[in-house]
Amino acid sequence: VVHCPRSHRYFGHRRFPLDELRAAGVPVAVGTDSLASTLAPPGDPPLLSMLRELAAMGQSDSTLSPDDLLDLGTRAGAHALGLAGLAGE
Repeated sequence: VVHCPRSHRYFGHRRFPLDELRAAGVPVAVGTDSLASTLAPPGDPPLLSMLRELAAMGQSDSTLSPDDLLDLGTRAGAHALGLAGLAGE
């Protein structure tokens, strides 16, 4: 599963079930979605920014450590693309 936190927030979805997915053994990574649904701070243009996605994820789930967020945005994405061990380290 690839979670796009800013698009998730834009569409007003319920809390992302990260803990439940992980408990079920589902791999989860963080990604970006589209310029149409990525909210930027007032005055900033919308950007497809992994850093902004990870910041949004951290804001929505205070249980995630910086290491968790880094893993979701790097190693987990490489794993999802079949590139584990080749990228994301």
